[in-house]
Amino acid sequence: MPGLIVMDCVVHQIHLMVGDYLKSNNRYPEVMKQALQVLVWFTSHTVPSAWLQEKLVAVESKTMALIIPAITWWGSHVESISRLLQVRH
Repeated sequence: MPGLIVMDCVVHQIHLMVGDYLKSNNRYPEVMKQALQVLVWFTSHTVPSAWLQEKLVAVESKTMALIIPAITWWGSHVESISRLLQVRH
């Protein structure tokens, strides 16, 4: 009977390495915490969210959804911060 062959998911391994690196960066947890507070606030308040979308249409000629990062999609953290920076300008 052949032995059990287990192949690690490369994406999962990269996710773990990036997570360890970001945790070792002293500024990242605080920046992410503040960004998440802003994202959650806008997504849970409809009037300011609508105002933000109106301003985006006026300035960018398009709307942009704010992205709240998901623990199961590690790229969402990057997308979340990138979108927040886009909206900021």
